[in-house]
Amino acid sequence: MGNEVENAGTIKWHPGFYGGMKLETKSSEGLFSYEVERVLSDEPVRMDMLIIKKNENVEIDNPIAKFFRRHNVVEYKSPNDALTIDDLYKTIGYACLYKGYGKTVNEIPAQELTVSIFRHTYPRRLFSELKKQSVEVVCKYPGIYYVKVMYSIPVQIVVIKELEPLEHSSLKILTRDADENEIREFIRRYAYAESPEDRNNVDAVLQVSVSANKGTYSRIAEEDNNMCEALRELFKDEIDVLVADGEARGEARGLAIGEARGVVLGEARGEARALDSAVEKLADHYMSKDPELVREEALRMASAILR
Repeated sequence: MGNEVENAGTIKWHPGFYGGMKLETKSSEGLFSYEVERVLSDEPVRMDMLIIKKNENVEIDNPIAKFFRRHNVVEYKSPNDALTIDDLYKTIGYACLYKGYGKTVNEIPAQELTVSIFRHTYPRRLFSELKKQSVEVVCKYPGIYYVKVMYSIPVQIVVIKELEPLEHSSLKILTRDADENEIREFIRRYAYAESPEDRNNVDAVLQVSVSANKGTYSRIAEEDNNMCEALRELFKDEIDVLVADGEARGEARGLAIGEARGVVLGEARGEARALDSAVEKLADHYMSKDPELVREEALRMASAILR
């Protein structure tokens, strides 16, 4: 996994969201292309994500993605961030800049643009302010609100917490105190993802979600053998490196013991030592990613995954 936790222990939520959005729209695989932190000009102005719909004639079932047109500007607010009226106008401004910086006049028609803003909880103050401005907000689907009549660019605001249960787990587990059922659903759905792109997206989501919900993941791994096996698969690349190193040393020690006391006994001891070594190394790895993690908790998490 990439290091998505800052030294101060602050979780970087955005990389997890990028992976989650790609998984969220996976059912329409091949229909969208994605650009994260799209630079809008020579100045340091970036939008969080740009999603290009390659074929506008394809019908989409996903209630979030069915809103999309050709060019879709996406803003994500992490769980601790506010969503204000200024944030709304700023994101619409990103869409206007994106259109205005086209290579030719009207290369990006306004009718092909949309704006989507994601936040975990209901933006009460924003919706109250919109009401004061006589702007209509309609709940189109659970957790999905359409903002009516703001310029010519359609706007949807996605309240992740209110989305249909177990249908959008790749987004819903990107919060502290994530629902355990949503975590289990994500593990069940993506544990055996095969393509490198899917695994990278799963990895990005897990890096954030595990950092924010260590206790829940440890409990799931300890209490449910099937989930534990799925977690092993999700962390397979990391574990394989750590275990391979431990097994190599364990095998050498095991063979040495085997010369004196029998190969079977020697190999068994070697494997046991290799596993102990792998647990220690995986715990060290967790602690390097999260400076706030104490060693006892790191060892418990590593042991739950490996044993």
